[in-house]
Amino acid sequence: MKRESKVGNEYKDLECLIKDKFIAHSKVYLEKGTPSKNGEYRLFFSIGCLSQIKTDTISYDYEELAELPISAFSKVLAIKEMVCEVLFERKKELGKLDPMKMRLRERNSDKLGQIFHNDHLMRDYALYDKKAIVIERLEETEKTTSDDLLIMVKRWDMKKFELEGPWEVFVKKADKLKHFAMILSSKFEISEEDIEACKIGSLWCFNRGDLLNENVEN
Repeated sequence: MKRESKVGNEYKDLECLIKDKFIAHSKVYLEKGTPSKNGEYRLFFSIGCLSQIKTDTISYDYEELAELPISAFSKVLAIKEMVCEVLFERKKELGKLDPMKMRLRERNSDKLGQIFHNDHLMRDYALYDKKAIVIERLEETEKTTSDDLLIMVKRWDMKKFELEGPWEVFVKKADKLKHFAMILSSKFEISEEDIEACKIGSLWCFNRGDLLNENVEN
């Protein structure tokens, strides 16, 4: 049973009083299937990766997988293990995936948000029915924690007026900027004294011309 329409919130607590959920002329949408329980949410899972199409912004490609019921009290690692089983059943061509080489992230429209960390409970991530979650396959074991901050970096060739990348760079939230400069210096083989970095004010509508005006925060 859902409130008002197919996209409405599901009534999960069948012990609640009708007077607390309905008023006169309330609408109820009925759908055939297994009802959700209290503390359980139906999430939309898709497989995602950085797009191979070169753009000034950061874009991703997605392949829809399934709508799966999950418990808010499950740890993220347990959900990864469940997702691996579903992937093996539905996409055997991928082979048996390692849950430790998988990342779950929140999906906001066609962009990716926060990372879900293995030792956290799913309820720590503001769950709601039909929340979109993306599965990212990794080459190495996921080692990020809630103390880490993911920064997407592109290298700007000023002479050619071209952008290269993006690359993922992880830093600790408590690190100083000089530590970030050391990471960039090592990755791009540029001395720390010669690095100039700009924070993009609005990534999703960014274009390289913005690097020449006030739309970029120095």
